[in-house]
Amino acid sequence: MTLSPSELRVAIAATTVLGLLVFLPMPRPVRPFWSLFFFGEYPWLLRLALVLAPLALTLALQRRLGVALPRLAEAMRGARRATPWLLGVSSFVLFWLFRERRHWGDAGYTVDILKGIADVGPLGRYFWKEPLDRLAAMAFTDLGRHLGLDVESSVALLSSLAGSVCVVVLWSLSARLGKTGPSRLVAFALPLCAGGSQLFFGHVENYTLVTLAMLLFFREGLGVVEGGSSLMRAGLAAALAVSVHPLAAFLIAPLVALLFLRPQPASVRDIWRSMLAMVPGVLYFVAFYAFCRLLGAPPIEIGVNRFSGTDRVFLDPASVFGAKHLWDVAQNYLLVLPAGAVVVLLQRLREKPPAGRDRTALLLGIAALSFLVFALFLHGTLRRRRDWDLFAPAAVPVSLLATRFLARRLDGGRASLGLGVFLVLFSLAVCGPWIASNYWTR
Repeated sequence: MTLSPSELRVAIAATTVLGLLVFLPMPRPVRPFWSLFFFGEYPWLLRLALVLAPLALTLALQRRLGVALPRLAEAMRGARRATPWLLGVSSFVLFWLFRERRHWGDAGYTVDILKGIADVGPLGRYFWKEPLDRLAAMAFTDLGRHLGLDVESSVALLSSLAGSVCVVVLWSLSARLGKTGPSRLVAFALPLCAGGSQLFFGHVENYTLVTLAMLLFFREGLGVVEGGSSLMRAGLAAALAVSVHPLAAFLIAPLVALLFLRPQPASVRDIWRSMLAMVPGVLYFVAFYAFCRLLGAPPIEIGVNRFSGTDRVFLDPASVFGAKHLWDVAQNYLLVLPAGAVVVLLQRLREKPPAGRDRTALLLGIAALSFLVFALFLHGTLRRRRDWDLFAPAAVPVSLLATRFLARRLDGGRASLGLGVFLVLFSLAVCGPWIASNYWTR
């Protein structure tokens, strides 16, 4: 559990960099590191405490946690049926009580559409931007009306419930990232301590459900890689995700990669069987489209960007590789990734990869690259800082990839549990103030 000298140097370096960024003067209106703008809302003494707390707590408690965490992991493994329920209910209470009060992106317009006071109805020309999410929001709006909730609170209820299911799915997924009890705890906690977790705290706009569907895909996809899950279930999860929000179409690359990452080599016959396994997902799409058309949704128009002054869905290469755009993309990732995941990825670049091919990491790496294309090329109308939630799902595979790297090091004895604890606390010191800022500030 005790930090090694090299791990202590990593922890000190991460703390120093965070301190410099938090206390770095932020000129207005430029704000070069806008991913950390919320720290400016706190008194300097509290900011200092947040920066120093992860390292101080790790050093002070590392011996005790070295005994407590394996016991906790064993207790949670012994209560297999109760643990998901406990995690789901407790996380829902947390998400609901501390739901966000500050709107981002098109949240206000989304509420107006559901209220029926916008220039377009719920099933209007923007419907196919997030079809299944929109239907769920409409259903919860009707439910909230009977419970005495306004539209915003009804959608926040949907977001909080979906977030609690995300926590349960992530707990199941963590068993495929870390193989020992303590590494599984770290693999569960690190992705949760991400700025993207703000989506679970009653986020009004439509990106919580697609994040949930993506987590379901990765749970099933990693099961396929390990030989314990069906490719058909992974295909259905991907189809579900795309029907929630089209951004999930970038799951196609990792879905195809599953054909070649299974434990046994893929023969021509296996590939044909795998293609047949995708049929249920295609049938789901056909049935879902027909259902939406029966409800009154307009015909789908592929490649049309209804939220922009232009029909372009993607940026041209000159815009993509402009310095300002690349910097904004990097800031977007810094905001929604666990801060500890950034440290892990930077460490990974400096060290020699372990022998043997890690198919789990390879699948997550392909997904991370696929969604990097989405983050780079998608044409949005709002500034990246305001529209951070649109690109938050792109950080999910990156977060899981970094978690896999860390969990493997913990399982192989190449990293101490103390490093895992520090990285979780380090991430919490960044995402905690972000979530609190959105709770206190309207």
